[in-house]
Amino acid sequence: MILALLASQILEHYAPPPPSANLAPFPNFTQTCLDAGIQSKACLVTTLDAIDYAHKQEGLGIIYLPRNWQSLTPAEQLFVITNLERTARGERPIPGLTASLDQIAETGAAQHTDPVLSPFAIAPVASIWAESEGPLASDYEWMYNDGFNGVSDTPNLACQSPTAPGCWGHRNNILAEWSRRLLANMPGAWYRSCSNPG
Repeated sequence: MILALLASQILEHYAPPPPSANLAPFPNFTQTCLDAGIQSKACLVTTLDAIDYAHKQEGLGIIYLPRNWQSLTPAEQLFVITNLERTARGERPIPGLTASLDQIAETGAAQHTDPVLSPFAIAPVASIWAESEGPLASDYEWMYNDGFNGVSDTPNLACQSPTAPGCWGHRNNILAEWSRRLLANMPGAWYRSCSNPG
C-alpha cells in the first residue's frame, strides 16, 4: 500500500522534538500483517498495539480508533490516525480533506514519491509518503521509525546519515502546527494498492 498526505499551509511552529532513536515495533506487526493480510483484524490489533507501546514510551495514552475505522477508506484512515497523533500531543487537529490536494497526493502515490505542488507554489508544503502494510503501519514508520538506523536499514530515504536534515521529517510534518492555509482549507490524502496497476 502506498500512502501520501499533502498539506499546504504556513508553518506556525515546529513539531515537538522527536525520539532520540528509532523504536522497533513491539509487537512487530510486519509479519502478522503479511501473513494475515493488511485488512485483517490481527494486523489491525498488532499494529495498534505497537503504536500504543510507542505512545507509552513517550508518556502518552493509548490510541482509540473510531468505531467506523474499518469502513473508512485508507486515505480517511490515514487522515484519522494523523489527527490522533496530533491531538495526543496537544496539537490542533487538521479539519478535513480536500479534493484538489487529493489529486496531487494521488499523483505522488502513483509515482512512489512525496507529492509535489507546482514549482511556482509560494507556500511551504508538507508531504509524506510511505509504502507499508497500511495506514497504521505508515503512521508507525513516520512517527517512530523515521530517524537514522544505519545506511542499509533506514526506511526514511531522506535520512541517510545521523545528521541528515530529513531525519524525522515525516514526523515533523505530521506534528508541526500549521496556521492559515494558502491553497485549500484542508490537506489531501491518497492511497494506492501496490497490486493496483497503472
